[in-house]
Amino acid sequence: RSGKIREKKDFQSLYKPKSLAYLLHCLQLMLWGSSTSRAYDIIITEDSLLTSIAIILRFFRKCRLVVFYSHGIDNTRFGNTILLRFYKAIDKFAATHSDYILVLSQKMITVREKQGISKDRIFWIPASIPTDSLKRNASVVSSKLVFIGTLNSKNGVYILPKIVRYLKDHGVVNIGLDIMGDGPDRKMLEGQIKELDLTKNIRLFGNLRFEEFADKLTYYQAGIVSY
Repeated sequence: RSGKIREKKDFQSLYKPKSLAYLLHCLQLMLWGSSTSRAYDIIITEDSLLTSIAIILRFFRKCRLVVFYSHGIDNTRFGNTILLRFYKAIDKFAATHSDYILVLSQKMITVREKQGISKDRIFWIPASIPTDSLKRNASVVSSKLVFIGTLNSKNGVYILPKIVRYLKDHGVVNIGLDIMGDGPDRKMLEGQIKELDLTKNIRLFGNLRFEEFADKLTYYQAGIVSY
């Protein structure tokens, strides 16, 4: 209220294995929503299954509005055709029955409009950082690279240690890589770093707030995008 958090609750859950985690998240939201005596103004969800649960809770007047923050639709998410169709059907149900849609990419606006959702219900909420907010260093002589993102296979993090090893083997002896972020493949990365003898070259910082890395971001030779 008035820009300040009055109350916050964290619920323990799982993120691996994915199939079990998704089901558990839905069960937790349903149990929490059905057991609380409080009616909330807004539920914001970030995947279609949780959004569908929120829509059910809205039916039982546990909330007034459902906001679906849609990152996108992954057409290769399932190799099984039936599962893929079910996934797309759930996404369409969640999108068409939500009160408002937040999209990460402007491309999703067209996708949602084709599903019959009116423009006044769709809002583009970019997650990028305005470049003019970063302090710029035009003459970087460092041999350091940086990666920022979720540490998972979808983001290609498994190739990061191999890139550093390759550069080191080809004469860039002072090569360094700072990895900012966390995720399910962190332990795998730590194992690769030790196996390739790169503990002095690669640093894992975990999750950092923007304020913690903004001043340093353009002091790297380059940023790696591995997907």
